[in-house]
Amino acid sequence: MKRIALLFISVFAVVLAVTAQTEVSAYTVESVPNVHVSDARRYVSDPAALMSASARDSIDALFGQLEASTGIESAVVVLPSIGEATPFDFAQSLFRRWGIGKSSSNNGLLILYVADQRKIRIHVGYGLEGFLTDAKCKRIQMQLMVPAFRRGDINGGMVAGALGVYKVLEGSMKPEAQEDDAGGVAAMIIFIAILLLVLY
Repeated sequence: MKRIALLFISVFAVVLAVTAQTEVSAYTVESVPNVHVSDARRYVSDPAALMSASARDSIDALFGQLEASTGIESAVVVLPSIGEATPFDFAQSLFRRWGIGKSSSNNGLLILYVADQRKIRIHVGYGLEGFLTDAKCKRIQMQLMVPAFRRGDINGGMVAGALGVYKVLEGSMKPEAQEDDAGGVAAMIIFIAILLLVLY
């Protein structure tokens, strides 16, 4: 009888430990750290360190270059679990909470990977939907990311996916600052032309 009681207690303790671990590793939209806020050079939020530092650095550099050349704001989030939430709903809520992308151009990009569900979600603002369509996102996932994930290579999958997205979006638009500069130059030329007409 004592053995049965001890066995029951042991099993119960294991179940509690597993449950506690699951609760700790299941992230909510509110608990995911936005690393870009504290360091503008960082684009990858990987709070459980599922990726290597070199892989995170590679993606940071890639999306830093993308933002500099196009103005597109990006975020990559890698999580062990989001509990019962779906990657689609989670990505949509996180996208809105963080305010990814400029409001004037709606040019935000979020790549979410959830380890326990083995799911990837590439979420974009309306301003990027014409460039990064659902079909292109699916191809990037199936051809570049999923094969690496099946080999257990999360670093390779995430870097390949980020590179695939970068290649699609590179040169797709100009940063708003450059557009503003161009508009200012054009306005100045028009002003000078009008002034010359008035003076002469």
